[in-house]
Amino acid sequence: MNEDLEFTTVESLQPKQRNINLRVKAILKNEEKTVVSRRDNSEHRVCNVLIGDETACINLVLWDDQIDEVQLEKTYEITNSYITIFNNSMQVSLGKYGNLQEIDADITPNTDNNLSDRFVERPRYYQSSSYSGSNYGRGSSGYSHKRRPYSKSRKRY
Repeated sequence: MNEDLEFTTVESLQPKQRNINLRVKAILKNEEKTVVSRRDNSEHRVCNVLIGDETACINLVLWDDQIDEVQLEKTYEITNSYITIFNNSMQVSLGKYGNLQEIDADITPNTDNNLSDRFVERPRYYQSSSYSGSNYGRGSSGYSHKRRPYSKSRKRY
């Protein structure tokens, strides 16, 4: 176990939080799916694992070889992970720099408080009209290539 890191509880996790360190138990492993990457059209395996501590539980997303590393009822130390929102649910992601290590600890997870079951509003991201590359975000029509949704109360130019 790594004692010099600061560990947080699952209950205190927030959307878009980064650099998260957790000590959790694997509770439930969902069926693994095969997906195709938009980047290079390669196939990848993906699987959600419900993990938890004494305060709450949340889904952990595992990809490819990470899936085989996790076994149910084992306890793990997760370091340098982050929170993502998928289908309006929070989930923990390891990403490229996260680490998952089995530890010897006794954790009784609280499955009554599942953070992945809570609805999380995903913020809308708009492109700033100040600068987006060529011609300061203005195309030949005078609008940015990513237009904001139409609103009757909004002035149209």
